[in-house]
Amino acid sequence: MKNKSFKKIIAYLLVGAMMISTPMAASATTISDAYGISADDTADKSNDKSDDKSDDKSDDKSDDKSDEKTGIGGDLIKDEIVESGQLNVLGITLDKDMVKLNASVDTYKTDVLQARVLFDNYNPENEDMAWALTDDQKLQVAKSIRWEVDDESVAKVSILEGDASNTRAVITAVGRGKATVTVKLETKDNVWKSATATIYVTEYASDVEYNQGDALFYEKHTYDLKEYTNLIYKNDKLSATAPEAEKVTFSDLKLTGAKGALSDDGILQVKKADSSSTATCTITTENGITKTATIKFGDANPVTKIEIKTPSDKKMALDYGKQGKETGTIEIKLIAKDSSKPTTDDIEWTSKKVSIADVETKSMLYGKRTDKDESVKNTIIATGDAVGKTTITAKTTSGKKATVSVTVAATPDNVTIYAFDGSEDKGYSTYSGKKTTMKAVLTAKDKPLPVGTTKLKWSIEKVDNKADKNAKVSGKKDIATITPANLLTDPDNGVTVKVKVVATWKDNGSTETKEDTYTLALKQSDVSDIEILSKDITGDAEKAIVGKLPTKKNAKAGNIYIGNDYNCNVNAYNSAKALDNALAETIGWTVSGKSAEINENGILKPIKAGKTTVTASYVTLDKSKAKTKAKLNKKTFTVSVIQNASEIALNKTEFVVSGLKATGKKNITISAKAVAPNKKATFTIPNDGWKILAADKDGKDISGSITLKKSAKKVVVTVPGSVPAGSTIKVGAYTDTGAVAYAYIYVTNKTSKVQPKISVEGAAATEPNKKGEEITLGKTATITTMIDGHSNAYVNKKGTTYFYEYEPVTYTVDKKGSSVVKVDADGTVRTLKKGKATITVKTISGKKATVKIIVK
Repeated sequence: MKNKSFKKIIAYLLVGAMMISTPMAASATTISDAYGISADDTADKSNDKSDDKSDDKSDDKSDDKSDEKTGIGGDLIKDEIVESGQLNVLGITLDKDMVKLNASVDTYKTDVLQARVLFDNYNPENEDMAWALTDDQKLQVAKSIRWEVDDESVAKVSILEGDASNTRAVITAVGRGKATVTVKLETKDNVWKSATATIYVTEYASDVEYNQGDALFYEKHTYDLKEYTNLIYKNDKLSATAPEAEKVTFSDLKLTGAKGALSDDGILQVKKADSSSTATCTITTENGITKTATIKFGDANPVTKIEIKTPSDKKMALDYGKQGKETGTIEIKLIAKDSSKPTTDDIEWTSKKVSIADVETKSMLYGKRTDKDESVKNTIIATGDAVGKTTITAKTTSGKKATVSVTVAATPDNVTIYAFDGSEDKGYSTYSGKKTTMKAVLTAKDKPLPVGTTKLKWSIEKVDNKADKNAKVSGKKDIATITPANLLTDPDNGVTVKVKVVATWKDNGSTETKEDTYTLALKQSDVSDIEILSKDITGDAEKAIVGKLPTKKNAKAGNIYIGNDYNCNVNAYNSAKALDNALAETIGWTVSGKSAEINENGILKPIKAGKTTVTASYVTLDKSKAKTKAKLNKKTFTVSVIQNASEIALNKTEFVVSGLKATGKKNITISAKAVAPNKKATFTIPNDGWKILAADKDGKDISGSITLKKSAKKVVVTVPGSVPAGSTIKVGAYTDTGAVAYAYIYVTNKTSKVQPKISVEGAAATEPNKKGEEITLGKTATITTMIDGHSNAYVNKKGTTYFYEYEPVTYTVDKKGSSVVKVDADGTVRTLKKGKATITVKTISGKKATVKIIVK
């Protein structure tokens, strides 16, 4: 298949064809609702089909195929296509890295993951917007992307119905737990590109329990009551601290003979209490189950003093080098107020500089120490990242603390020089006038060490007791730069120089030294001229990306982009002015500033946005006279380092045109801005990058009646009065960097008044009480909304698109009330604790009403 065809395939893989889908169904705001997915729609049909097919095959054939591919989706990519470089794919990404589902609630039982394949020659003109892909396009795209989940008892994955591109998958909750979904492009033998998302599935518990056991709480301590709370299920229980656990709310703290405070998420701060104190609180699950927890207190026995037993001088020396002393023991004695009883204090251990040393155990909680001596030990570990001094501190709950000063060294027993190519002793060669770098690696028992306090001295060994004229060296700690002479002493045959490093360090008070030498071969360079080229080498095949860089001195080369590496190749000409590209490796490379880096082979790596000047150096010999002379020539060019936007956002994702007259029109302005990797990232939306798709409530395409006024970061969408209520317009913004964002315009009848009604505990829906609608803790209510007396539910559905004649609404809870109730996207109100809350019902155009709730 030709490369042009592959570009078309990857264009569809990047974002899939732009099938119209809305982010709101009825009053829904969840992604599952946005795609119109119900429990029936998300049955794992693809997995069922896969199972059926495997049953039809013979055992031998099934075994042969089992190692080739797993999961659901398209066919494997052929190895030869990957190796050929025709598919210049940078990677594959998912729109979310974590999904939380609830197996007990249909509204939250499913979600959709969107995959995007990123490639290095993205062109938004290749993007199509259509109600559905053609059969040929479906066939092309479906041959690449695949999905799988590692635990189907937790969640299942299926291709979104109608999405032949395989780029969108439905994740359906099965049972409580954690699973990983992987999207991938794979060959027969390897997963070529992949991305993952973590799936947490919860389900509503049948009961909740608080179990403090034998533990007692003490004054001046802080406790997390979730650690003592379990959610009860049919066959097991789950700690409320588990990530897949449903939300548990704590309220109504009642204290007798004690002082303290309790947060909604269960953090209890005990300010004052003793064994005669009592306390209760109410625990409420997300599903409305309540339980009264009884909290038990004890008499505190705080620490009044800390004594350091080991090391007695409060100083410790560690060495993760030659001496092999990487750990040490610290022992402290806690002196309690009542010396006949163990203390009730906890201990927190900290290190001022964890890169130098840290403690093995960060926290020591009461209950793990029962002896009256109260001797506590911990292990201090030299982390190996740095050397120097740090302070280890032990601090008790009552505020008493003690410190130990820790000094960490890294004593070596050897030093080795490594050349740019990673070789040691000899083997690497370079050219006259071309700088090269070398690195000295300190080791102890063959383990690499940081330089630390070891002193390193670099030199070029003398020849016949005289300085070697063929090279100079300048060293900065473990890195040295060797600068060969422009003219070697033996230009015809080349020379060798010996690079030397001497390491000096202290070991138990005595001075020790080690040295190493590297034999570096130098060859004479003679280049009459060069032309500088540039090739992007990001991805699987080299190819030109910004074209040829200029050959004139101090010329502006244009832009290079972070995330791509560039090979600054040259056309080199010999002394006879004939093209001789074997001379290209004689060129030296440097860059200015911190916006980019370049290595000895001319590989240019953009680092951060800004400008950098690239300098190419080459030696030219002048043999016109009896004595040969050498000149170091330079050519430079300046490039702008650009950070492309990997993600953009629109000023709004939903707009409404309400009550438009037949002879009128409405302009909707949609603008884009960079979101990732930062707000200053660069992008452009070309003229063909702004796209629309529109249909009326009967599904008839009306895109031709919509006009666009486009610019690089903004579009004005003009909706004429001829577009009827119930129509939906999807606007796509496709950037030149591969980032995509969508907005939706709903055309509805005029909105004058938002009229919510509420049904409490299954009763008939009525207008809410202005003073507050009362709901019993643990019960639910449902809010339904009318717009000027009409239902705001969708009036039609085409594929995954919803159409509204009257505006959809969203439900939000005020900040204080968010701990009292939770409101689902469909208007279901779930009580969390006693108190008051205000729910705001709001249309896209800003019309709103409120419902006051009182939870008893």
